[in-house]
Amino acid sequence: IDELGRGTSTFDGLSIAYSVLDYITQTVKCCSMFTTHYHWLLREFRESADIQMCHMAAELDESGNHVIFKYKLKEGEYPKSHGIQVARLAGISEDIL
Repeated sequence: IDELGRGTSTFDGLSIAYSVLDYITQTVKCCSMFTTHYHWLLREFRESADIQMCHMAAELDESGNHVIFKYKLKEGEYPKSHGIQVARLAGISEDIL
């Protein structure tokens, strides 16, 4: 499941994502992959025995301005967001960034 809560206000989206993730782990109990940009969810579910935290590997280039995606699934949480670097990849003007 990806982009759950997108297009809503931050807390509405977070509430939707939290509720669905909680329902999947506590009621449905199926194996699934759940991606999120809500870092609060990572903190909330960090200690859950039903969830394994993973992330897609990435790094910044030497300048720190461009993100390089490694396309490898790694264990653990990813410590931060690369929103500005991804916006550059999408062609957003530097004036806006």
